[in-house]
Amino acid sequence: MTGTGVRTSVVLTPAGQYHLGAREAPSGPVYLALENVRGTRDATILNVYLLLPDEGGTGAPRQLLVGGEALYGLRRASNLQGSNRAGLTLVFDITPKLGELQGPQLLQSKKIGVSIVPERPLPNAPDITVGRVSIFR
Repeated sequence: MTGTGVRTSVVLTPAGQYHLGAREAPSGPVYLALENVRGTRDATILNVYLLLPDEGGTGAPRQLLVGGEALYGLRRASNLQGSNRAGLTLVFDITPKLGELQGPQLLQSKKIGVSIVPERPLPNAPDITVGRVSIFR
């Protein structure tokens, strides 16, 4: 991740697509996880957004803030010589946010966009990496 952040998407399984697109609330909590976050910038704060389909015809997706997380301990968790080499795992409860995403539009979508934005722009050298972005119950 460099500069002002990165966008990616989480591909939904058919069952996940059905459950997230249903009109009723999910039967349990739904989480968004950033796994194996590694790097050298402990003082960075990452803001995470779900990307909503454009409804105004502007061509740009709307961003729905899921939460922000400071990367305290990132350097130590990324040390290949240490006991914790897996990096950090950041987990956000997105259950309350799903109300804005639910309905037929999501039911037809096979993926959900995610944007990861540092609070302050990062240098052009990749100092932070995210190994995997997932949604689970």
